[in-house]
This record gives sequence, C-alpha cells and structure tokens, in this order.
Amino acid sequence: MRAFLTKSNCLCANFAIFMGKSRGASFKPSLKSRWGAFGKRTEAQSSSASMSSIAGRLSASELYASETRAMASEFEYSDFEGWMCTGGDDRSLILETGANKYHIRPQPIDKSAIFRGSCTGNPPTLNGYEAAKELFEAKLKGLDGGDLDTALRDVFEEQRSRLAKYLNLPAGAEVILC
Repeated sequence: MRAFLTKSNCLCANFAIFMGKSRGASFKPSLKSRWGAFGKRTEAQSSSASMSSIAGRLSASELYASETRAMASEFEYSDFEGWMCTGGDDRSLILETGANKYHIRPQPIDKSAIFRGSCTGNPPTLNGYEAAKELFEAKLKGLDGGDLDTALRDVFEEQRSRLAKYLNLPAGAEVILC
C-alpha cells in the first residue's frame, strides 16, 4: 500500500474497491463501460432496452459492477470472485484468456507457485482470499439494492476508521480509499 499525507491533510491510499464514494468526492471509474459510477450514463451510451431495464432494477453498486461481474461469470468464477474484479480500471477486467491484463485470476495462487509482488497487480494469496471472502459472506453476500449500497459504505467507513487509528492520524485527517 502506498500512502502519503496531502496538503489538505488527507491520507490517500491505493486500494482495490468494490465501489464507493468518498466523503464529498465523486468517484469516477476508468472502465470502458456504458455505465459510469452511481448509474450515470457515460458518453458511450447504449440505446439497448435491456440495459435500460437492468438500470431500473439495480442499485448504484450493482449497476457499476454488473458488466465486470458478467465478464467474470463467463469463465465460471464465483459471485465473490466476480466482485473481486470490480472497482478498478480496465486492467482488472477478465479478458478472453480468463485472466486480467496481468494474467491474474481472481483466485488464490497455488502455494507452490512463485509469488512476484507488484504495485500494479498481485494474485490473491490464500490468506488474503479467505479474509476477503469472509468479509464478503458476512457483510455483503445476498444483499442488493439500497441494502448493498449501505453495507458497502459501512465496510469502507470501517476500513477508513481502522486505517486512521492504525496510522494515528491527527484529528480532521480523512482516509480516502481510491
């Protein structure tokens, strides 16, 4: 994790996220998608009636992640693994190879594999995968609509609070997950 204090006394950290909106800041995904963050249409609008009907049924979180999760499901990744592919830019998307641009799959690497760490992309370790899955199953699995959005906001707020406490940040400093 890279972290630094900015002039505005905020801690900025690079994290992969499902979807979120930081306090007062708007989140804009860089995915090449028909849908932007929070269900707003992008320039690459689709006139497809199916996308319109999907938009009417999904929460902001579901709408933002729907294409990414659909791509992951084509390779028979679980719902959890599909969610793991969301929240990043186009490098996180599952391609025709069944992996992302860095040849990483949303599954834990084999214990016998050589692990090469990178700030750009890392395959999940078994411990990391299991911790993320435990969080998903405890707080997000089976939720939809506004309940999912609220649960995600709560997860991100808890993470911000834990980071601020761990880093002993001064009063007024905010942790921004991006």
